[in-house]
Amino acid sequence: MISAGTGMRGEDIAQLEEKMRDNPFVKLQDHFSSYYKINKETENSPHYISPVQYKLPRNPAGKECPFQYVPIIQTIAALVNDPDFDKLTQTPTPSGHLYDMKDGSAWKSNQYFLDNPDALTGLLYSDAVELDNPLGASKGVHKALNVYFSLVDIPKPLRSKTENIFLVLTALEKDLKENKEENFARFFKPLLDDLKQLELGVEIGGKTIKMGLMCYAADNLEASVVGGFSQCYSSKDVCRICHQQYEDLQHISGISKEALWTREEYDAAVGNMLPGDRGDFGLNSGCIFNQLQSFHCIGQIPTDIMHDFCEKVAAFDVMSCLKAIVSSGLFTFEQYNQVLREVKLGDYEAADRPKAVNSKMTSISGRVQQF
Repeated sequence: MISAGTGMRGEDIAQLEEKMRDNPFVKLQDHFSSYYKINKETENSPHYISPVQYKLPRNPAGKECPFQYVPIIQTIAALVNDPDFDKLTQTPTPSGHLYDMKDGSAWKSNQYFLDNPDALTGLLYSDAVELDNPLGASKGVHKALNVYFSLVDIPKPLRSKTENIFLVLTALEKDLKENKEENFARFFKPLLDDLKQLELGVEIGGKTIKMGLMCYAADNLEASVVGGFSQCYSSKDVCRICHQQYEDLQHISGISKEALWTREEYDAAVGNMLPGDRGDFGLNSGCIFNQLQSFHCIGQIPTDIMHDFCEKVAAFDVMSCLKAIVSSGLFTFEQYNQVLREVKLGDYEAADRPKAVNSKMTSISGRVQQF
């Protein structure tokens, strides 16, 4: 309702209100004027897939620890039933070229996909996200671990769009850390059960649809948790690719020559583990997804190269470059630090101002945003 205090004549107000009744943005308020109405409108959508709540064991304080699972079979059904899905066929990669994930041995040498060449190919990805201010007092309290799913069969330009990346699992990270091995097994179980069904085939739209899991992507800590590898990177076994030991890291020159993990070795180590004990090569537990026909954590959990580079390698590389430039006489560390202090930054950049460089250090300090 337009107030008469605006100085407009009554007939003008009436005429304007009459026109506003046909305004689509005004009509939207009937459905989206509150969070309750927004939720109801979303839930009534034919594309909405309702999450299913499961529970982890109660925490030491006796509090319930729920987590949510969005059924992956229903997600795939929604994708397959989309009228445009059959049009999203990828052009085969020319022989000898590496263009996409299916061009590698993880797919081409996978017995499940050799036996089921028409099966869909799934990819899982997980990461923790801070739902509250990551620098505030509640840091970590509301941090959630989310697991996402996408189809490798969708062309790359579309696969990377957020509308084609689907949430399947979410839980508070602190709830999963209690009795970590048992809780992660419970957390992944509903997803694992559905993935087993998809490997055998499910009826969708009058057709039998199969899907195998080709890859589980995560940062290196998360990948070690999923694979059951050691999560301590400051002693003994530190790698899930090879058997490199921590004390020998300083002596590596080039690519490590240590023996690589093999699937047979991993399975034997898991089979020999006793409850409560660590297995060979620092193994903590077996990977729950190894129960699938299409997946094994050896060879199908890729390394997070950019995460490692930004977290550690970049700091050493930048310092090496700076020392090389300083030694050439172009400028001194004092001059470089002076520029860092005087450079003007925007308000949003101020917290990430690069720190002064100590010429005696082997790496520069600070977060990756400050590099």
